[in-house]
Amino acid sequence: GSASGLAGGRFRLWSANENLTSSLFYTLALLYIAFTSLQLKYDVHVMRGGVRCSHDTGSFWGRLLMKVYSNAPFLHELRVVTDWSTTTTSLNLFMWMKLEDAYNALFIT
Repeated sequence: GSASGLAGGRFRLWSANENLTSSLFYTLALLYIAFTSLQLKYDVHVMRGGVRCSHDTGSFWGRLLMKVYSNAPFLHELRVVTDWSTTTTSLNLFMWMKLEDAYNALFIT
């Protein structure tokens, strides 16, 4: 059925599933606004260049973390998209992914 209309002779505004989805979306939007306002209030600077904790070669744990990170499906893509969306850049997403792939290839060798 539609979001608003006649359902069985009675007028129905929203179904329970649509109401839950809308409530979840609204809650996430409010959390985003709240965290953004806290970031502005406490002058938290945006980190540029992404997180490189998975590229630490100085220790056993760093190498182990890199092995886990490299073998986990879609984890690399998720980090690349997150880094790209939070970094000020003129590269589009696919160019950014090529750059990260080159960086990872240099890191491995």
